[in-house]
Amino acid sequence: MSSAAEALSLSLSLAASVPLSLLCARKAGGGNPVEKAAGMAIAFLVCWSFTETSLGLILGAAGLFNPLFAALGHAALFGSGIAWLRSGGKRLKTGTASPQNAIGPSKAPMVIVFLFLAASMRLLWNGLTWPTVEMDSLGYHLPLMIKLIRTGTFSYLNHWEFQEHFPRNWETLGAVLCLAVHRDTVALFPNVIAWCLFGGSIACLSMKAGASPARALAAAFLMLSAPIFVLHMQTMHIDLPFAAYFLAAIYFTLSALESKSMADRICLAMASSMFLGIKSTGLPYAFWLALAAASCAILADPAGLKGLLKARSIPSLGWVALILGTGAFWYAYNLLRFGNPLVGIRISLGGQTVFPGEITMAGLSESTIAHAFDPFRPGDIGLLYGEILRRLSFPFLILLSLAAVHSVSSLAKIRELLRSPRLSIPMVLAFAAFLLYCKTPFSGSYNTGFKGVSSNTGYAFRLGFPFLGLLAVLGALGLERLKAKDPVILFLAVSAFALSLRGEWKIIAATLSFAAAFLASQDGFLERQASFLARNGRRMAWISGLAALTLFFAGYVAADSIRDGNRLKRSYGPAMDFIGKNLKRGEAIAFPVADHSYALFGSDFSHDVRYRPYRPMRDSGMEGIKGWVGALKAEGVSIIGIGPTSSCDSGAAMKTRLDQSPGTLRRIFGNDPGSEPVLYRILD
Repeated sequence: MSSAAEALSLSLSLAASVPLSLLCARKAGGGNPVEKAAGMAIAFLVCWSFTETSLGLILGAAGLFNPLFAALGHAALFGSGIAWLRSGGKRLKTGTASPQNAIGPSKAPMVIVFLFLAASMRLLWNGLTWPTVEMDSLGYHLPLMIKLIRTGTFSYLNHWEFQEHFPRNWETLGAVLCLAVHRDTVALFPNVIAWCLFGGSIACLSMKAGASPARALAAAFLMLSAPIFVLHMQTMHIDLPFAAYFLAAIYFTLSALESKSMADRICLAMASSMFLGIKSTGLPYAFWLALAAASCAILADPAGLKGLLKARSIPSLGWVALILGTGAFWYAYNLLRFGNPLVGIRISLGGQTVFPGEITMAGLSESTIAHAFDPFRPGDIGLLYGEILRRLSFPFLILLSLAAVHSVSSLAKIRELLRSPRLSIPMVLAFAAFLLYCKTPFSGSYNTGFKGVSSNTGYAFRLGFPFLGLLAVLGALGLERLKAKDPVILFLAVSAFALSLRGEWKIIAATLSFAAAFLASQDGFLERQASFLARNGRRMAWISGLAALTLFFAGYVAADSIRDGNRLKRSYGPAMDFIGKNLKRGEAIAFPVADHSYALFGSDFSHDVRYRPYRPMRDSGMEGIKGWVGALKAEGVSIIGIGPTSSCDSGAAMKTRLDQSPGTLRRIFGNDPGSEPVLYRILD
C-alpha cells in the first residue's frame, strides 16, 4: 500500500467516530466559555477514543479484527453518528452552565492554547517520524498489537507471562489505527490524544474549582512540560492515558453532580471504562472516585445525589452500565478464559484464596516505593530529590509550592471546603492518588524485596501521573490564591513550551511565543479575527477543512518517508530493513531468546513470529539443537532469530549453539545478539 493510500485509509478510520463524538461534545460540559470549550474538547476525545476502542474489542472478541470488518464497523459508526447528529441528539440532555469565572479582558488564555497546540503538533511529528526504542514498548505493547492485527483475535506472546494478561484497551486503540495502514507509523498517535486529554482535564478541573482560565491553562501546560511527560510521548507506556481518562472522569463527575446532564454521565462512564480497561490499578482509583463523589455530594446537597438515581434517570443509567462493559471486558475475558480476572495474581479474601495465582499481593507490595524508601536511610532522600530534579524538574517544584499555598488556605476554611464538591473532590483525590501511588507495585523497584531508592524509582514516577495531574489542579488554585498576573502566567507558559521541545526548537519556541503574545495582547486583535470568521464562517470552514485535509495527506506521506530513514538509525532498524527486503512475505520466524520480538515482524507486520524456547535438558532427547531445529522445520518455520537481549550470556550461548550447526543452519544477518537480532535460515 502506498503512503497516499495509507493516508486515505487512515483518514476514513479517524473520521468514522467524529459525528458521534461531535454530538457528545456539543452536549457535555459547562461553565465559562473557556471551560465550556475545553470541556467539549475533552468530551470529544473521550467519546472518539471510547468508540474506536469498543469497536476493536468487539471485533477482537469475535475473531473478526481485519480490514473488511473494521471498515464495516466504521461505516456503521459514521452512519449512526450522522443520523443522530441530524436528529439533534434530543435525548442527550444538556447541562446548565455554571456562572463562575466569566472570562475577562485577558488574552493570555489564547496565547497558552496556541503554545499548547504548537507543542502538541511537534510531539505528534516526533511520534510519526521516530520509532520508539523503549524496551517495554518493543517487548510486549507493540507485539500484542501486531498479534491482534495478524491473527484477527486476542492472542498471547507466551514469553511475557505476567504483562501480556494486563488490560489492553490502549493497545486495542493503537491496533485499530495501525490496522488501517498495516504499519506502525501511527502506533504512537494515541499518545497525543492522551497528552491533550490530560492537559485539558487539568484545565477544566481547575476552572471548575475556581481558577481563572489563564491560570488553569498555565498550570496544565507547566505540568505537561516536565521531562518525564515529554519523554513518555516516545513510548507505548499506558500511564499517561490512564491518568488522562481518570482526570476526565473526575471532571465529568463534578459536571454530572452539578448539571444532572445525561451527556455528562455518559462521558463519565466512557472515561471510567477507558481507565479501567487500560490498567488493572484503575480498580482502586475507581473506588476512591466513587467514594469521594458520593461523600462530598451528600455533605454538600443530599438531594443532589438522589436526583441522579430518580426513576427518570433509569434509561441513562442503562446506557452507563452498557458503556462500563468496555471497562469490564478484560476482567471478564480473563475470568472466563483463565479463571482469574487478574491472571497470575493470587486474590484472597479472609485468608481464603478466591482466585489462584503465583504472584501474591504481599510479594508485589515489596516492590512499592512505600517499601523501598526510608527517609532515615542514608542517601535515600538525596537520591529521591535527584530523581525529582531529573525527571520532573522545576515544573513539579513550582506546582508543589503553589499546591501547598492553596491547601493551607483551604484547610483554614474547612467548612467551606466540605460544602463544595468542586473544591473538596480534587483535594481528597489528590491525597488518595498519592497514597495509591506509594502502594502501586513496581513504583519503588522492579525487584521485589529490594530496599532503597534508585534510578528505577525515578523511572517509575510515571505510575504517579494521576497524583501529578491533581497536583497541577491544586497548583492552578494556588496561582488563583496569589492572584498571579498575566506576565507571570505567560512566563510560565513560555517556559513550558520551551521545555517541551529539544535543541534548536527552543530558540524557535521562544521567538514564536513572544510573537504570539505580542499579537494577542494588541487591543482588538482577537476581536477583529472573530468578526472576520463570523462574516465568512461557512467559506472559512470549507477552506480550513480542505487545507487541513491537504496538510494531513502531505504530512503523512512525508512522515512515513522520514520514519523509514530514521528506523535505520535504531538498533533494530537494519534487521527490519533486511527482513523486508530479503525474506519472503509471510515466512514464519521462531525466536528462543529475545527481550523483544518486534523487529522480527517486519515494518509491515508480514511475518508470523513464534516464541519457541530451546531447553537443553528437555530437548537433549531430540538430538539437541538439531532435533529442536527439526521440530521447528516440521511446523513450517524457516527462520530463527535471537536477540536483542539484555542477558548477554543467554544470547551468546544460543548463538554459539546455532553457529555450531553448519549443516542445519546458515547465519544470514547480524553478529551480536546483545544489541541486534541475529537471523539464521533453516537449511533443507
